Amino acid sequence: THFFRHGIPQAIATSVAVDVVAYCSTITCGAGNLTGGLPNGIVGQTKYITMIATSGGTFVCTPTLLNGGTTLTFAQDGDACTLLFTDATNGWSIVGNNGVAVA
Repeated sequence: THFFRHGIPQAIATSVAVDVVAYCSTITCGAGNLTGGLPNGIVGQTKYITMIATSGGTFVCTPTLLNGGTTLTFAQDGDACTLLFTDATNGWSIVGNNGVAVA
């Protein structure tokens, strides 16, 4: 049974955790830098995160588990990432990336 809400994006405009329940999170960032974590999901879950507006600031997301890195940095309008939660060992895997810096 899936517990995520379809059709209700999370709107991020402050430093806050990325909502693992909302299928999508949109980021609006002023000139300052924002941060947030991303909890583990459930196996097979997809998560979309996108920067819809920025005035020079960034959003740095630190998932609990990220396969192939530790952070995702959104810095430009249109930066977007599609993640798949693979399992409790590897966590989130990046399956699509448009401009997001992975470190």
